[in-house]
Amino acid sequence: MTSDLRTLSLHLAECTELEAESFRGAVALLPCGALEGHGPHLPVAAGILIARAAAERAAAKLDEEDWSSMVLPTTTYSTAGALRLAPETAIAVVRDVCLATRRWGMGGVVLCSVTREPEHVACLREAARLATQAGVETAFPDISHNPYAALLGLDARAPSRRGGRLETALMMAVRPSEIRARMMTSDAAAATVEEGRLLLASLVGIFANAAIDLLEGGRTRRGLASAAP
Repeated sequence: MTSDLRTLSLHLAECTELEAESFRGAVALLPCGALEGHGPHLPVAAGILIARAAAERAAAKLDEEDWSSMVLPTTTYSTAGALRLAPETAIAVVRDVCLATRRWGMGGVVLCSVTREPEHVACLREAARLATQAGVETAFPDISHNPYAALLGLDARAPSRRGGRLETALMMAVRPSEIRARMMTSDAAAATVEEGRLLLASLVGIFANAAIDLLEGGRTRRGLASAAP
């Protein structure tokens, strides 16, 4: 099937260079994760898989509402986990990816992450600040702090708990085949797929609303240039 007859992908990596040009003015959703332990029952890529799935669903939601967005390839290395980057490297990678979206004239970037390790969060916050300072509006809805933590039922004052009920429920909704059920802890075993779907819907809403805030700032819906009415 020729590209002009098929529905354009919402993933930059699946588009031709010409197709990507049609997303001028769109907000880019950048899933950001880390390869880190999530208990004995979840893969080290759990945070990456959840962030990517939430970003993809946020893009689909925006598409249904006629907002223009695109999902960028996931950043999989961070300051957290076994395969770590130095903080300055992690910040530079995310910042430079955001700045590179100017190649297609995108209207901003939303950093989509569910990893709540303090150093990872600090790096994303700094990358968003630097990218915005350099001219690319970049939002980082940090789920480790309110109001986003409250939307997910998290205690913003408590340390992150990897591999617990929240992450397990989300993985049940996103990639249940990756869960080692026999290895679940008692806390993880209390998770349900229904809970995971509700949490995922909340994440999708958080990321989609952050994108809409950027798009409304540029007054950009699909097919409309960013300009004052």
